[in-house]
Amino acid sequence: MSEADDREETATDEAAEPGPPPTPFDHPLFLPVLLIAFCAWFGYDAYLNRDPDMLEHLGFNRFGLRVMLYFALFFSVEGWAELREKRGHPLLPAALLAGMSLWFAYDGFISQDPFNVENAAFDRETSAVLAALAAIGAYTGFRRLGGAEPLWVSPAGLLAAAGWYGFRMGDSGDDLILYLSACAGFGVLGLWLGGRRFRDRRRQAREA
Repeated sequence: MSEADDREETATDEAAEPGPPPTPFDHPLFLPVLLIAFCAWFGYDAYLNRDPDMLEHLGFNRFGLRVMLYFALFFSVEGWAELREKRGHPLLPAALLAGMSLWFAYDGFISQDPFNVENAAFDRETSAVLAALAAIGAYTGFRRLGGAEPLWVSPAGLLAAAGWYGFRMGDSGDDLILYLSACAGFGVLGLWLGGRRFRDRRRQAREA
């Protein structure tokens, strides 16, 4: 038996070996359920809980709710698609970002809630940033629908958003923590997505 035959037989034996048994953590809807639970927690403390101690953390809960809601919706749709053995829709991130942009725009321009009035400037800027990211997401989504794979556009957009908030921190005044958090959040997300796209490119190069 040749060396090539030995390698093929070994690969066949490895493929036939059963993998580790699935756990609840492997279920496509485990993460969405966990994120939805966090949304309920943040939402209760942000809008329903009148405990004075919790009102001191109103900003953390309200902005945390928006972050959790975005990822809960995203991973819920992605998990449902995985259950049906389908690929998530390429325009999903753009649609969610557009919805979040409208939410921030309402709070920044229309809402008379005292908390929103106090943070109106940040909300208005964030609405514009999210609208720009939604446009970038729509561009990449339509490119994917056409068969292309623009790997670096979305990470670059996220890092640009992080840079904008970093630039604005010098003029943020009492909103420094908001701008710092947004800068860090978009920066980490951009680096993570860029690293993931880099690994995808290397894998594609090996398979070519």
